[in-house]
Amino acid sequence: MAEQQQPQMVRSEVIAQLFGLSIETVYRLTKEGVIKSQQVKGSTARLYPLMDSIKLYIEHLKGKVAKRDKTFEALNEAKLAESELKLRVMQAEAELAEGRAHSTEDVKRVWGEVMGAFRTRLLSMPTTAADRLVSIEKRTDVIEILREEIATLCGMLQEYDPSAFYAKYNDYEEAVEEEAEMSDDDLEEADA
Repeated sequence: MAEQQQPQMVRSEVIAQLFGLSIETVYRLTKEGVIKSQQVKGSTARLYPLMDSIKLYIEHLKGKVAKRDKTFEALNEAKLAESELKLRVMQAEAELAEGRAHSTEDVKRVWGEVMGAFRTRLLSMPTTAADRLVSIEKRTDVIEILREEIATLCGMLQEYDPSAFYAKYNDYEEAVEEEAEMSDDDLEEADA
């Protein structure tokens, strides 16, 4: 039966020098349970089993590196997401500038105009069609006239010219700015 070899026991100063740490840091690591010291018969100071302390400290460092790697990974993912978001914003701005996309406000304004005009034409359809329908006796001719009127109305919904809208929109913006300037002038005159 082989005699069990006792681990080499060393003082905290040796551990500090070996690990490149201060004595205070060695005590803190001991208090945190990263490395362990023991009271040894015949010694007034607590001693550290050398090999076990090295192994435990290496595991501690591996854990710190793994945490740091996860932090860096999360940071890199956040930076990538931010970059992708910035790219999408730039693409959207470019599409807006090139007239390939429209802002929500513009879409609301255009569809408000289109639907308003469509509603007006739809409500006037019985009046305009009535003149053409008064003298017609054949049912199929009536149906054909109504189909033509409906097709004309539906065609309005398909006709959209972005440049025409933006020209009208720019004229509207200029008018609003002029009105605002006139209002400011009126206020200055009233104050005087």
